[in-house]
Amino acid sequence: MENILTLAIDHQPVVNLASQQNDVPLVRSITIQNGSSEPIRDLKIRLSCEPDLIVPWEAHVAVVEANALVSIGRFDITPSVSLLTQTHESIHGTLVVQADVDDRPLATLRSPIEILAHNEWGGLRSLPELLAAFVQPNDPNVQTVLVSASEVLRESTGDPSLSGYQSGDRKRAWLQAGAVYEALRRLDLRYINPPASFEQSGQKIRTPAQVLEGRLGTCLDLAVLAASCLEQVGLYPVLILVAGHAFAGCWLRDETFPEPVLDDPLTVLKRIDLDDLIVFDATALTARPWREFPQAITDGMNCLADRTKFSCTIDVRCARRRRIRPLAV
Repeated sequence: MENILTLAIDHQPVVNLASQQNDVPLVRSITIQNGSSEPIRDLKIRLSCEPDLIVPWEAHVAVVEANALVSIGRFDITPSVSLLTQTHESIHGTLVVQADVDDRPLATLRSPIEILAHNEWGGLRSLPELLAAFVQPNDPNVQTVLVSASEVLRESTGDPSLSGYQSGDRKRAWLQAGAVYEALRRLDLRYINPPASFEQSGQKIRTPAQVLEGRLGTCLDLAVLAASCLEQVGLYPVLILVAGHAFAGCWLRDETFPEPVLDDPLTVLKRIDLDDLIVFDATALTARPWREFPQAITDGMNCLADRTKFSCTIDVRCARRRRIRPLAV
């Protein structure tokens, strides 16, 4: 009897607090295939997880006809906020699907899932646009940076306003981005190496508070911090991932890419050539001697020089429109 039924499950390979908070479905489908010449009736499907990531779920399937396949595609499943919030190191879990008839097990399927730390991004292997959830414009420490950025603008232009795209002037948007960069540069931040291949497998991301209090950040930490400040100004940030590195940028006009994740470097370069977009390497904030904003832009362009190393661009504004919200501070 054990071989007449085959189970399959389609689910996210990783789960974290960002995916839970943004209502990303944990399980997309469960498929039941009857390989026998007789129908199977009154089938109970049970789904659980080890550890207790979800409340055990079950469904009733009235009949799976002979040599037929049935797919379940709707699930009332919410990963545990408590477990995800309290997870400080990633752990290996297992989703367990069991098919029973009259409490007799016909088939069991065990599928691995990785439960990430609460502050960990899962990389490009699963929904890379969730990186936008780690951009936290409402962190109180961002406000402190923007006060300094406003003073930089006052010193350089006589106008301290951080008004996003209200002027309709690309140059004013550029100046605001430069003021954010200069305000961050004055904080004397230091660079720390990211994990190997972080863009593929992900990494823990420091919050703006952690970067500014500890004065340390990886390239991704610094890019996310810069993006948080730019978004609070009212500019639309982007995050760019290449092999072994991450950097930031922003639109110089009120526009976004059509999708939150873009894997074509030529489209990015075209918008840069049109003066619609700028990119800059946030690790230049940590350089000694100091590197000014135009030099950081040059560094960012150099990062795009080898197109074979390009992974993707994540448009934060577009991700927000797709309801990817910032993690709570």
